[in-house]
Amino acid sequence: MKRYIKSAFVITLLVLAAYSCKLGIDPSEDAQNKEGTVIITGVVVDSTSGNPVAGATVRFTFGSEELATTTNEDGEFNTDIFITGNADVRIEITKSNYKRLLIDDYLTAGQSIDLGVINLERSENAIDASGDAAVIVLSAISNGSIGILESGSPVTSVLTFLVQDSVGTAIDLQHKATVNFSIVGGPGGGEYISPVSGVTNAFGIVSTTLTSGLSAGAVQVSAMIESETGNIYSNPVSVVIHGGFPDDAHFSIAAEQLNIPGGIWVVEDNITAYVGDKYSNPVKPQTAVYFESTGGIIAAAVHTDNLGRGTVILTTSEKFPNHPTYGPGFATITASTRDENSEFITTDMLILFSGKPQTINLTPSSFIIPNAGSETFHLLILDPNGNPIAGGSTISIRVEGEGVSGGETFEVYDGYFPGDGTSDFYFVVSDTDPDENKQQPVSIVIQITISYGGNSFTVETAYSGISF
Repeated sequence: MKRYIKSAFVITLLVLAAYSCKLGIDPSEDAQNKEGTVIITGVVVDSTSGNPVAGATVRFTFGSEELATTTNEDGEFNTDIFITGNADVRIEITKSNYKRLLIDDYLTAGQSIDLGVINLERSENAIDASGDAAVIVLSAISNGSIGILESGSPVTSVLTFLVQDSVGTAIDLQHKATVNFSIVGGPGGGEYISPVSGVTNAFGIVSTTLTSGLSAGAVQVSAMIESETGNIYSNPVSVVIHGGFPDDAHFSIAAEQLNIPGGIWVVEDNITAYVGDKYSNPVKPQTAVYFESTGGIIAAAVHTDNLGRGTVILTTSEKFPNHPTYGPGFATITASTRDENSEFITTDMLILFSGKPQTINLTPSSFIIPNAGSETFHLLILDPNGNPIAGGSTISIRVEGEGVSGGETFEVYDGYFPGDGTSDFYFVVSDTDPDENKQQPVSIVIQITISYGGNSFTVETAYSGISF
C-alpha cells in the first residue's frame, strides 16, 4: 500500500462543508470558444495517517452537468471532462467516516489539472458502512459520439454509473444494487445496450455498453434501480450516433442565390454541400468537402457539421465565367469528397454572374388604349449576355395619364434562363373613364432596381402612347 507522508512541501487541503477554495486562473480571451477535454487528477489520503482513501466519491459539478467517480485502491482518481470554452467546477469529495470536502476550480478546454495530495479529515461521528442506494449519477462515458455500423468510427460507448446513498457515499458490497439499463430515446436503427442490467461493485460502480445501429441521431440511456420505496432513476445520458462515409446518391450542393450580379459588383454567395451516407444519415462530422469554380474565387474546402452540411463563400471576382454550353456569365461550381472506398465522388451546379439590364423592350412600344378598353403589355429585360438580371431585383411599372390605370411591381425570380418571372413580365393598362372619349397622352414608366449585399443600381425608361 502506498503511504503519503505530510511534509512542509505538501499543501494540506482541509475544507469543511462550508469552505471552498479557488485554484484556477482565468484563461486568456483566445480560449473562450475552444472545445476540448479537461483532465483532473488527484490522490485522496487520510489526513491523520497519510494512507490512501479508497472508494471515496469525487463528484464534479460544472454548469448544468454533473460527473462522479471513485478513488481506486491507492486513493487516486483520474477524470476527463469535455467542455466548450471555460467553466467553473465544484469538486465534492465524500466518504463514509470522513468530513465532506469542497474544492472550486476554473476549467479551460485542453488543460490538465493535478490537485495533488488531498487530505480528508475523519468525521467525529463516523459510520462504518454506506447506506442503501438513493442516487444514480453518471461516472464516465468512453465516447460521447460514435458512428453507425460500418462507418469506420468507434461504434460503442461504455457508460459507467455510480450509485450513492442518501449522503452521497458510494454504496458498498453490503448494499449492492441491481441496476437496469434502457434506451429511452434514439433513432431506431438497431442500436442496443448490453448488458441490460448489472450489479454494483465495492465502489458502487456499474457499467453498460451502447452499440450503434444503421441510423444516426441522439440516443438517451437511462439507469434504474427498483426499490420498494420508489424506483431510482438516473438522468438520461445522451450519446450522439453519427453517419458513415459519403455516398454519391446522397451528395449535393445548393446556393443561397442562383443568379447574382457578379457582372456588376464583386459580391459573395454562400454555397452549401449536403452530404449523406448510404443509409440517408448525415455523414460523420468533419468530413472534408472540396470545391472549385470556373468563375470567381471559392474556398478550397470545408468540413461538415453534425447535420452533414458545410458552407463556403463564392466571390464574383475575375475570372468572369464563360460556359461551353450556356455561354458568358455561367460558372460551374464543383464539389468533391471521398466515399467508403476512398474514391472521389463529385457533384456540381451552375451560378449565373449577371450584369446590368441592357435589353428593355416593351411590346407594344407604341400604343393606343381604346375608350373603355385595355391593352396587355409584354416587358422583356435581359443583361448584356442575354441572361436574366439578378434574382430579387425589382421592376416597378408606373402608368401616368388621366382616365387610365395599370402598373405593377415585380420581383425578379431567382433563375438561370429567360422566361416568365426571370426576363418576361406582363401587365395591363386600362381606360377607366368610358364617359370621356377624347385623346389623352399616356406614359408607361419602367424602373428597374438591382440590389445585392449593400450595393444598388437603378435605371428608368419611359414609353409614350395615347388613350381615349
